Amino acid sequence: MLFKRIISIITILNIYLCFCNVAFAKEVSQNTNKEFYRYTLIYELGHVFTLGHPNASCLYKSIMQPSGENGDSKKRSNEITLHDAYGVYNAYKNPKNRSNTNRTREIPKIQILHSEFNTQIKNINDVEDMAQCIVKAKVLESENMPEGGMYTETDIEITDVYKGNLNVGDIVTIVEAYCTTEVGVEMRTDGYSASTPGKEYIFYLGTQFDDGTYNVFGTVFGRYPLEDTQALNGEVDTIEANIIEECVPLYNQLKEEVMNKYNKN
Repeated sequence: MLFKRIISIITILNIYLCFCNVAFAKEVSQNTNKEFYRYTLIYELGHVFTLGHPNASCLYKSIMQPSGENGDSKKRSNEITLHDAYGVYNAYKNPKNRSNTNRTREIPKIQILHSEFNTQIKNINDVEDMAQCIVKAKVLESENMPEGGMYTETDIEITDVYKGNLNVGDIVTIVEAYCTTEVGVEMRTDGYSASTPGKEYIFYLGTQFDDGTYNVFGTVFGRYPLEDTQALNGEVDTIEANIIEECVPLYNQLKEEVMNKYNKN
């Protein structure tokens, strides 16, 4: 199974980390920064495993995040992450497994990644203070980006602006915290799933990257559908049904605040 393979990769690499700790304990003096050498060795080992640097739009922490001006210190990890392990798996997976029906059935259709936003956000003011832009927008089309950082780029057309320097009619690209891998596994952060083309949402946009794209701030806490599907046909909106259980109470609280403030028409 995909998950077991990823865990196996993490285990193997962490065994190598233990070896590194022992090696450096013997070779590096007490006055030398062992953690720096340890990190550097694992970082370079990642390149040996064909891992590159995460691009600017990547939402996840990685030991492959470069230091200095070319990197993002907030996204750099001193430990091997699930994102790194998946990158190794993706580089070395056996192509024959794609056509093996029995093996394909073993692969989970959905993998959930977890952020810490549900512990960092208390109310809608926390989201609004940290968001760079707050907009109402219609979803146009999406492009799956599994290789660069397990995310999806989605074009949206701005229909109203509540905060920030965007204008009505602008078409911008946002980075959403989900993607579908080459083997058909959907990766969702906090249960964040695909926005529906043609539908309007309230989006809380965070960082604008060098390529002009914006990330959706707070994963599931940064997007709210305007159409009340439950009231229309007795069913919960698909994106809301996919949110992981521990995020649902806060999401419902924030959605009520958002609807009362921005969806009065």
